[in-house]
Amino acid sequence: MTNELLLMYRSNATEPLLDPVDETIPYLPIDKHLAASLLQKAIRRGQRHWALQAGYRLFDLDPARFWRRLAVILFEDVGLGDLELAAELIASAPMRGQAGVGWPQITRLISRLCETPKTQAANNLMHLGLYDFGEAEPLVEIPELAFEDAALWLNKDYASLVQKTKVAWMLSGVGLGYSGSPVKHPQADRERLLHALEPIFNHQLLHAVVRRGLQLTQLALPLAAGFIWCADQKDINIWGTKADLAPRVLILNELPSWVYDMYTLSEKRSLRRTAVECPAIAQTLETVAKTSQAKFHALCSAHFEHESAILSKRIANPVHISLYKRVRTTGLYGSPNSRNLLYEAFNQDWGAFQQIRREEVFSHLQSL
Repeated sequence: MTNELLLMYRSNATEPLLDPVDETIPYLPIDKHLAASLLQKAIRRGQRHWALQAGYRLFDLDPARFWRRLAVILFEDVGLGDLELAAELIASAPMRGQAGVGWPQITRLISRLCETPKTQAANNLMHLGLYDFGEAEPLVEIPELAFEDAALWLNKDYASLVQKTKVAWMLSGVGLGYSGSPVKHPQADRERLLHALEPIFNHQLLHAVVRRGLQLTQLALPLAAGFIWCADQKDINIWGTKADLAPRVLILNELPSWVYDMYTLSEKRSLRRTAVECPAIAQTLETVAKTSQAKFHALCSAHFEHESAILSKRIANPVHISLYKRVRTTGLYGSPNSRNLLYEAFNQDWGAFQQIRREEVFSHLQSL
């Protein structure tokens, strides 16, 4: 039934556009890593012109990476508030040996992703499942329970959204191969979990989107997004949106500074220099982390939230906002206020940080 349902949405996605947009997308001579970063961050900020340029470049360089990244963006940064949009995107990716839809339809998808209200609640749930140890404490025995007994947590009235998400994550076996992941349940089985979730994700389209999303992303984000969608259905209020306060943007090598993050060589060098050369940041790092590697991780985390995770249309749902605020005060490095302290330090040293980043980006370009 899942494939048949998505095939219907795929059919809708491939219909000729009634109002095709005749526009030339400027060519960006960037690698696939920068293209993927630019695509995701531009959609977060609602920057359609950057998103289309990045999407066109990534689609040209690596179609498989493009579709996986677009699916990750859907679950991590946009959410399932518009379930029809989610289904159309998921169904548009290559499936059953068929190629994905063409560029005109992709243009429409990217434009809609830029325009729609967004939430990072699914990603916040996963983060809290890893680092909010109070939430995680009751789940330490999950790996010792039989699959059926562990799955009971998915529907317990007193279980929090964080706990339900973490249990589903452990039972799925999905996205558990990297450092910091929760302990995989010894009987983890994605199909068995999806069957257990049927009465909880009791909307046929939601279940289809989550199932296909797990395949496309190979991450547990779709599970978290599904729990958020179900929680939202209990509250019929329609919430507005709010724009995150974005730091000043610098154009570097004809790209916005927020495209460079800790996954790029120049940004890694920038952050390591920042940890030493920016007084407020250097002083704060001394209080929130001990080793140089821990300081770097703390700085990367703070920078990501300070600039890279900006949403232009963040859904102002109290539950979503509370999750977001909890993530910002989790305190990965011993102090519950460590992140907020680093945000404040970034604000104080932002001009100096931008100058360091400018130097490192151009140094990197000259070395190519």
